[in-house]
Amino acid sequence: MKLTVSLIALTLITLSSCFPEKFTNCYKGRLENVPNCGAPVIKILEGDLSNIEHEDWVNPANNESHDDVFVVKNYCDFYESRIEEGEEFYFVVKSSMEAQNCVICTALYPVPAKINVIKVVKDRACD
Repeated sequence: MKLTVSLIALTLITLSSCFPEKFTNCYKGRLENVPNCGAPVIKILEGDLSNIEHEDWVNPANNESHDDVFVVKNYCDFYESRIEEGEEFYFVVKSSMEAQNCVICTALYPVPAKINVIKVVKDRACD
């Protein structure tokens, strides 16, 4: 009997991992700029712009104009995603963030004023 219950529990746990968490209100973005000291700048490519902080911005380093961009506040979490500059990805906006425990320098570099906390998700996890 215990073996049957254990096998059923193991089967349910295994099957639940086959169905990844689904997210609504996903956005598609692209990593536009990575200043030498963090503060990644994200361009919103798809999603409801009324539910996310964003702005138009001109990068003073090269005078390139960017529309619908923001800075990622939870930069440590974001860098764990290993996204490269120019790469497109899907994300959701989070209402809060955990403490950031990574090394980042404090050199000043101009970035957009709008800031969001995000979670990078796999594209198939978006409804």
